[in-house]
Amino acid sequence: MQHVVVRACPICPVRRALAAHVATEFRWYPGVHVETAGGGIGELSVTVDGRPAFRSRGILTFPNLQKVLRQVRLALTASPS
Repeated sequence: MQHVVVRACPICPVRRALAAHVATEFRWYPGVHVETAGGGIGELSVTVDGRPAFRSRGILTFPNLQKVLRQVRLALTASPS
């Protein structure tokens, strides 16, 4: 079973919404356990089995949802099950 952790800024509604979309997308993947957690200010990050899959940290830019999903999918296929 692969373990995905999605962390988002506790005060930014945009990053929290993106994190919710990412968590929902991968929650339905077979063999994947998804967990959400609070992150730092301006953070949206995703780890797969403890290894970074995506990280965005900055208060002036917002990550692209499709880019985040693509990078996490790549990390899931590269990570041993």
